[in-house]
Order: sequence, then structure tokens, then C-alpha cells
Amino acid sequence: MKDLTRQLIQLGLSAFESQVYLGLLRRQLTTAGVLAKHLGMKRSTVYTIVDALIEKGLVSLTQIEGVKQYQATDPTCLSDLLEAKQQELNQQKALLENISNDLKVIHEKKVTTPRVTIFEGEQGVNNLLKKTLDEKPSEILVIGQHNPKKDHIPEYTQRRIQEKIPTRVIASHSNWLQSEINSDKEFYRTTYPIRDFKLPASVHIYDHSVLLFTSQKNDPVGVYIENDDISATFKMVFKMLEKNLKNHS
Repeated sequence: MKDLTRQLIQLGLSAFESQVYLGLLRRQLTTAGVLAKHLGMKRSTVYTIVDALIEKGLVSLTQIEGVKQYQATDPTCLSDLLEAKQQELNQQKALLENISNDLKVIHEKKVTTPRVTIFEGEQGVNNLLKKTLDEKPSEILVIGQHNPKKDHIPEYTQRRIQEKIPTRVIASHSNWLQSEINSDKEFYRTTYPIRDFKLPASVHIYDHSVLLFTSQKNDPVGVYIENDDISATFKMVFKMLEKNLKNHS
């Protein structure tokens, strides 16, 4: 005979429920005591299990002269049990569809720990800038340091132009910077000179990331931060500065 106990377990019964159900199928009305003795179980265990099987519609209870007698119901009741489970599963699927959008909103708004990486030395800062372009940003916003006589990151600038990545730059005013503005269109760049302030470091803002670095010869250092809230805040700061510079240009 097939391993009915294992197959009943696959249908959703527990191991004990399967044993008790099969034991009752092989008998007419019987008591928990007789069944417990036959199956080698404690009587209290059998009582607990038959109560669960009664709840599932697989066992019926009859009292004869005050003595509880148990009997397995027709095996077709297993189909009713599966049908009930299917209905419950359909209800759960409908519930999931109903709340899935709300769960996604919560997931997207979760608080994430900023990812921070420090780059040291001239090569480290160059690697940091290379990382920016490797991530293919749609636009780069720049606030900060600008060499008064030349571009201090020419390799980065050249690659950015080749890949046609636009940038908007707010930088300390200088005669050289003023002359460079004439090439803005060619360089996919919009430049806003800021007077009266010499910014000692640079900030690059794009997508979900912020780069802060200094390219001075002595001990250059850079910091990479990946965080939605931080990048959004820096973007707002850039837009406020940009608006102010446009109004006073």
C-alpha cells in the first residue's frame, strides 16, 4: 500500500493527524483510549488531535451513554478541506494585491544609512572623479573650487565632454574662468561665477550621490556619499544659489 501517512502530510495534515485519521478510517466508532492504545500515543495527545480533525471536518463525534466515540468522515471530505484552503489562498492573494502598493511605498521611503567612502591622495581623488563618470549621471551639479589659471582636472573634463554629460557649475570668479564661459556650449556646461568668495573645496552632486573633494597639491582628499536625502539637500542648495546668481547677473 502507498505511504498514505506521508501523502496525507503533503495534503496539509500533521504527522500525528495523519496517523490518527488513518487509525479511525480503519475502525468503526471508537474511543480515544482505544485509539491511543492502538497507535501507541498518550490519550491526551489523541484528544487534542481528534479535536483538530473535527475542526477540519475529517472526524465526527458521537456520545453513546455519555462516552465519546469518534469516527472518520468520508474521505471525500479531504476535497472540501482542500477547497477551503484554496478559498483562503485566494483571499490572501486578493489581500496582498490590495496592500502591495502601500508596502512598496513604505519600502521606498525606508531610512537608509548613507554609504560613505573616503579617497586620499591625488590618485584617490582622480579615482573618485572617475567613479562619477563611470556611473553615467544624467547631469552633474558643481559648487566650488576653481583654479584661477587652468582646469585642475583636465582628464575628467575631457571625458565628461566626450560622453556628453552636461554640468552646471557655480565657481569662484577669475579672469580665466570668465574666458572659459565662452566655451560653455561646446563643453556641455553652464557656468555661474560667484564673486567675493574663494571656495577652498568642490562639491559634485548627481543622481543619489554627493562628492566633496579638494584638489590642492598638499594632501588632497575626497569623500563619496550615496544617500537620497543628502543628495536632495545639496541639489536644493545648488538651485537656491543658482537662482540668486541669475537674479543678480
